[in-house]
Amino acid sequence: MGGAAVESSGTYAAASAKGGSCAAGPSVVCDDQNPCTEDQCMAVVGCQASPIANDTPCPGSPFGACSEGVCQNLTCPLGYRAIANPGDATQPKTCEAIEPAWGQRADQPSGVYSATTQAGGKVVVDSQTGLWWHGGADGPKATWLNAKSACDQLVYAGKSDWRLPSPLELSTLVGYVQAKDPFTDMAAFPQTQADMYWTSHDVPALAGCAFGLSFGTRGIGGKVKNDSLWFRSVRTHTLTKQVELRYLTTSEVVQDQWTGRMWQRAAAASSPVWAAAVSACDGLNLGGHSDWRLPSVRELLGIYRTDLTVVPAVVAAVFPSPRDAP
Repeated sequence: MGGAAVESSGTYAAASAKGGSCAAGPSVVCDDQNPCTEDQCMAVVGCQASPIANDTPCPGSPFGACSEGVCQNLTCPLGYRAIANPGDATQPKTCEAIEPAWGQRADQPSGVYSATTQAGGKVVVDSQTGLWWHGGADGPKATWLNAKSACDQLVYAGKSDWRLPSPLELSTLVGYVQAKDPFTDMAAFPQTQADMYWTSHDVPALAGCAFGLSFGTRGIGGKVKNDSLWFRSVRTHTLTKQVELRYLTTSEVVQDQWTGRMWQRAAAASSPVWAAAVSACDGLNLGGHSDWRLPSVRELLGIYRTDLTVVPAVVAAVFPSPRDAP
């Protein structure tokens, strides 16, 4: 029984024998356990189940609705996931809120950006990557060459080393849990367009093309350099050139003095599936600490070096591969 259905009781075997009326006797509840039917005790035929109105919400399944007497789950909204019905595994699935995206999920909570004014110009500093972003209006749409030239020649906030960001750098601004576009932190970057932005890198083997990244789709792809796209200037904090001042290492862990984060120094020797990686990190006891976790996308990008052409693009002396680990 579900929705506005009314429970009916009666002895339907007796009802048939008494010529069309429900007789008194041991109570029999006409409830078929279907939330999308209305159950009644009917004369002669006994219990009858009739479909309730379509689109009536299914009890116990807040994002489901009845259709022709059957509870059909709707697509779970952003921030929720489908799970088995906790009351009865045979019943339609319901939706459960996903816990906040700390490290083990796709994105990092807000609060990593700080806006400041330098020499009359607004800049946004990302504490996770150390990058400084132009905090004013994004550049008007321009060809790749004109966008690159505008960034290279920019004197802003007392600095003259602004440039077009790499694909990796620009991707650190992408939000992975926002409900709608533009997919970024709009409190930090309120003028972001749900559109393609230029990056500094050419597309290998495609002459005349460079990578663009969309805050409307989170996608990245090659664009003809004569196309007109938005752009945003970035600069690298002076300290990012002084790697020896950034990391403190032991044989097991790396302390990042810019962000305050501690990293496992050597990567795992195998490549497990995501769930196994989450479990392995949660259960890790290393360097005298037991509160390890899988990093977020943004955290992991923070140790990449976009100025390196080797793979992996991290400082090998700080983060050795498993075979090179001390």
